[in-house]
Amino acid sequence: MQEVNYQLFTDSVKDEIVLTSNIKDDYVLDTWLKDMELKNISDRNPHTLSGGQKQRVIILSALLSDKKILFFDEPTSGLDYRNMKIVAKNIKKVKEEDKLILIISHDVEFLESVCDKVIDFTYL
Repeated sequence: MQEVNYQLFTDSVKDEIVLTSNIKDDYVLDTWLKDMELKNISDRNPHTLSGGQKQRVIILSALLSDKKILFFDEPTSGLDYRNMKIVAKNIKKVKEEDKLILIISHDVEFLESVCDKVIDFTYL
């Protein structure tokens, strides 16, 4: 995710998600925040969060954007197993919405859990 602090622009987690998404319904937004385990910190300034929380905010912002193609570079770097599973679950949910999701990662377990196809460049 590179430097997440350069990707945060608002004063609350909720506002950060709304900034990039077309979600107008509070119930839908709250459901997504809950699914990413961000609901209880949705009013906090994103710059005060832990690295993993910031990373999940940025990932959720991308997932809920109106973009049809999403590109993630090492989305699980620095995340523990539990949070990796949370991210994987939500990427799979968005994948069903006819979005193309490209992921570069060294985390083979993560890739196998979310991707329809994995290309290993090690031997190319």
